[in-house]
Amino acid sequence: MNALIGQTSRFDISNRTICGVSCIGRFTADAVNVQLLANDFDGNEITVKVDLIRGGRTFNLCNDDLRTLVLATNFDNGTANSLLISRATDPIPFVNVAHAAAVKAEVTLPLLINFGAPINLRGEDRLAIEFKVGSSAVSSDISKGSTSYFEVDAIDCVGVEHFTPYLNSITVKSGEDRQTFNLGNNVQHVHFLNFDETTLLTADNVIDQVSINSDKFSVVRKNYDLVVNRAYQFPTAAEANYRAQSFELLEGEDFDNVKLDFTFKSANLAASKNKIVYKSFYTDARILELAGVTKQMHQEKAASKYGISKASPVQHAALLTRKKMLSRTK
Repeated sequence: MNALIGQTSRFDISNRTICGVSCIGRFTADAVNVQLLANDFDGNEITVKVDLIRGGRTFNLCNDDLRTLVLATNFDNGTANSLLISRATDPIPFVNVAHAAAVKAEVTLPLLINFGAPINLRGEDRLAIEFKVGSSAVSSDISKGSTSYFEVDAIDCVGVEHFTPYLNSITVKSGEDRQTFNLGNNVQHVHFLNFDETTLLTADNVIDQVSINSDKFSVVRKNYDLVVNRAYQFPTAAEANYRAQSFELLEGEDFDNVKLDFTFKSANLAASKNKIVYKSFYTDARILELAGVTKQMHQEKAASKYGISKASPVQHAALLTRKKMLSRTK
């Protein structure tokens, strides 16, 4: 499914188990002998909206710019490196055709939005993806014709759905040194993303201190604590430091009553350049029971394969009937 530059494309996905969205940029240079760099692409100019349509209801899983979604869901790996402002002048790393005299460069930029959990699309369930590419998403060095586009698809995975994941973001107000954010319940990941600072210099600090409170975990961290904790997430200090003033604040299975109290360096808090991005989830009795029945059927199938199944045909039929009923009831 291809999305062209300057257009809005819509796709539906069904009858698959998915855990995210892949957005692979295929770019051709507009002129010969031009090397394509990371700053020839602006993920802030692409909006991705993903809805889960289930049982007559619409669940909005995400609706944000591509840069924010990719950085937040791939913070601790190299997938997002080309979107970091500190790497803006790096060449786009996947070169299919190298630039040369009389040769137009062709490159690939793979980007992933990772939901971090499987979603089982069954029956009439469908995932509706809207991918809006602004005409300024690429620079004048990249052709805006049919040779430059995005391949958009869901990411397939194996697993049983236990909840519906959501990716949420809040833009931080500029110029206010003290701000509080209440993120609610069922929170799993929280990131602070900054989009204009490139160093760890004290003069460039955006966060002076943050107090993180929840039902399971509470801590106060100063900027240097955030820097040190981030260093543990990466194989090298350089890789960690490329994130400059962006940090992971919270990570775990399930936090309730999450509250963040920030003290910012307001002089560095530019408008629209800082976001709180957090992943939360929804679940209910039906989803959890369906997950339990599905896992039990998988276990019985594995046991039967090796001749140790204890379930009678009647019990197996009952499980199958229960699974079908739960799948139809949304």
